[in-house]
Amino acid sequence: MSTSVGSIARVAGYGEDRRVNLVPLRRRLLVLITLLGTVLLAVPAAAEPPSSLEERITDSADVLDEGQVEAAIEELESETPLDLFVVYVDSFDGMATTEWVSETAAASNLGANDVLLAVAVEDRAFDVGMQGSAELSQSDVQQVINSEVEPALANNDWTGAAVAMAAGLQDAYGGLGGGAADDSGGGSFLGGLGTLFLIGLVVILGFGVFSAFRSKSSDGPREPGTRQLPKGHPLTLPTEELEKRAGSALVGADDAIRSSEEELSFAKAQFGLQATDEFTAVLEQAKEKAARAFSLRQQLDDDQPETEPQRRQMLAEIVTLTQQVDTELDAQAERFAELRNMQARAPEVLDELEQRAREVGRQIEAAR
Repeated sequence: MSTSVGSIARVAGYGEDRRVNLVPLRRRLLVLITLLGTVLLAVPAAAEPPSSLEERITDSADVLDEGQVEAAIEELESETPLDLFVVYVDSFDGMATTEWVSETAAASNLGANDVLLAVAVEDRAFDVGMQGSAELSQSDVQQVINSEVEPALANNDWTGAAVAMAAGLQDAYGGLGGGAADDSGGGSFLGGLGTLFLIGLVVILGFGVFSAFRSKSSDGPREPGTRQLPKGHPLTLPTEELEKRAGSALVGADDAIRSSEEELSFAKAQFGLQATDEFTAVLEQAKEKAARAFSLRQQLDDDQPETEPQRRQMLAEIVTLTQQVDTELDAQAERFAELRNMQARAPEVLDELEQRAREVGRQIEAAR
């Protein structure tokens, strides 16, 4: 199989500094793009060098529910000619994301309909690579990244991002009516040095316009992909409002955990340990999420300043975590409220059952 793979998108910091790069991942072409002014970032981190992929799922970062991801990939493979390879590592070994994906794809001998999603969890960076094919265009794949994958990664939903990638590719392929063949016969997103020059020029101009816009913005940097964020997402808020929301959310989460601990104690005494197992598990998970949220707050308040995009991302994560805590604990509180209501109505229910039993007994005699 061919190993010419193109980089569809690279996002550093999941929503902080996003650039689209459509250059095929061969070293000589990367040199040409560098000469055209494309900026390639590489963050030094623990060694995770590119290597050949033995399986469709590689999770050396140990963050995936591989069962869910495998099911999504199998459905994609059964419904389309596409195949998705998912790689989650701690770091890209200090390499540019495009170069890391290029070498991994080459070592794995990926083909025309193979798509590679690579995520460096500690670097907070990811890249999607695929060779140009007639099945999907770069804009189709980019739309999947913008609307599905990037928001999931921004919320540390590692499994959700991989599942969304598979589902998005399947939907995009279905929208093409089964992927009719392209008569142009092109085997790559780029067709020669002329196209390379045009794309490099577009990247440079786009980056310049984006930088100029950021310098004029009074609200600070805008999150990339804001238009694709769901309604009510924390990153759609101004920084000042996001700060207030995060502060009040932490207080609310702490109160919710304290009251839930009291509620759980009463529930155990009233209904027993077995009936409260789920409540106990949910409360422990809520405590872990709250601890993560308070840890982020401490990082924001320490003497090591964060950039504006980093600060906004951390505040958004605090809001998201605390919202999850409130929602999960409220659901358990409602469940036990219903149980208490049933217990209060127990005598009435018993009377109704006895009356119903007598009615059924009379019907049995008539039937005999």
